[in-house]
Amino acid sequence: GKKINASSNISYGVDKSGETVYGNNYVEYIFDVNSKDLSKLKLMGDLVSNGNYTKGDWSTTFKLHSVESEKSLIFNEDFGSWEATKMTLSSLGVTLYGKGQFKDTDDMKVSVEMRNGSIQSLDSLQNFSDNKSVKAKFLPSSPLDLSKIKAINVNGVVIKVSR
Repeated sequence: GKKINASSNISYGVDKSGETVYGNNYVEYIFDVNSKDLSKLKLMGDLVSNGNYTKGDWSTTFKLHSVESEKSLIFNEDFGSWEATKMTLSSLGVTLYGKGQFKDTDDMKVSVEMRNGSIQSLDSLQNFSDNKSVKAKFLPSSPLDLSKIKAINVNGVVIKVSR
């Protein structure tokens, strides 16, 4: 019943060792709407629950549903400068783990095929190489629903995903 006038989000990133770090960030957005007719505008967002909770005097009028955390898949592939030895799939994307040295010039294409036949490219990449250990995370434009993924395509290599 209370109006929240500030906008915020929880973002994720990585620490120096390449591990995913969730939350603990506050971002405020200010929109210049003085010349706009607010009755003709909509404020929309993608909301994802990650199991962390904000304590305090607040409530919501919508439900956040938990998502399946992560699936490990068998994946071994040689990319020249490095070799992938493991793959994980989560709502936040596809992560390849391996040995070697990831090069920024490596032209990697990763996409997911949904059970309805649609294809979603994972165009954003975060990669980390340290002591010949590689971690390359391919991110979707919005969270993935793991229950709807049929297969993952990495440079033409297709890995089927079981339900």
